Amino acid sequence: MKEFNIINKYFAPLSTKVPGAFSLKDDAAIINFPTGKKLVVTSDSCVEGIHFFKDDKPNLIAKKALRSALSDLAAKGGKPMGYMLSLALPPHINSAWLQSFSSGLKEDQDEFDINLIGGDTSKSNYELTVSITVLGTVSDGLYVPRSGALPGDRIYVTGTIGDSYYGLQILNGKKFDIGEDHRNYLIDRYHVPKPRLAIGRAIGEFAHASIDISDGLVADLGHICESSHQSAMLKLDFVPLSPAIKKLVDNSNEVYEKVITGGCDYELLFTVAPGDSEHVAFLAKRYNVEITHIGHIAPASDDDLAGKNYVKVVTSDGSAIKLKKNGYEHSW
Repeated sequence: MKEFNIINKYFAPLSTKVPGAFSLKDDAAIINFPTGKKLVVTSDSCVEGIHFFKDDKPNLIAKKALRSALSDLAAKGGKPMGYMLSLALPPHINSAWLQSFSSGLKEDQDEFDINLIGGDTSKSNYELTVSITVLGTVSDGLYVPRSGALPGDRIYVTGTIGDSYYGLQILNGKKFDIGEDHRNYLIDRYHVPKPRLAIGRAIGEFAHASIDISDGLVADLGHICESSHQSAMLKLDFVPLSPAIKKLVDNSNEVYEKVITGGCDYELLFTVAPGDSEHVAFLAKRYNVEITHIGHIAPASDDDLAGKNYVKVVTSDGSAIKLKKNGYEHSW
């Protein structure tokens, strides 16, 4: 397969709705930028053996790569404009793989109203790498940073936590006595994240801080606290769990720690003033998405800041839990 044949056959058709993409036949794209908007740019990479398995279905690899990047955009309150795709393709990639991969992208382009505008394709002698850069817009004053959390803020999270981590454990061969339907649900949550774009844009009017959960609930709440120079109280019993994870918790109390530190949930974690709780409840109903109050922001002591002990996890009786680790972090 030749590089330009791959581009013309599988990826140029994904750019036809954007005239400034020039059907991917130029060195760059031109995008009309709306008045009164700011540009939001985020990039994410998915690497074979780290973020997905070699034998995963290509359409699911495409969806995970695009959706994980869109989740970052959602956390900033952004509306998608377009995305750039860079691929490093190893020898085992063939035309059937590329057709499935591009079909997965097309399905998500239609669902999330976004189009391919450019990128790069190269050969790899090693693992497959998929890198996506998403461009979006946000209205002036509605960008939600990590760094805005204030003492007294309530902490909220969308959806349920821990599903993707345990989906990965099942794919890695772990056996759980939870039934086939629950197993399939967890695997699907691992393969196909759900970027909360609509809610991300809606909370821009009142949220103080926001992040998407990729490294783990505790770790990403710690990122908000570190950027905001605050600490947090996370109530373990408040963390929302799917029926599948509740079944696991019934079987093993050790599951809770993995739920809050496992990562790849791609749900939104955000803080708001207590007086804005009604707005949160309204959004949950409007978008038919569970949004759960899981704790609050508190002033950080000098010791907290020095030791980076930002998040205190407590049980229903107020007992603190000591975690083995806070979340996932790449290391070399």
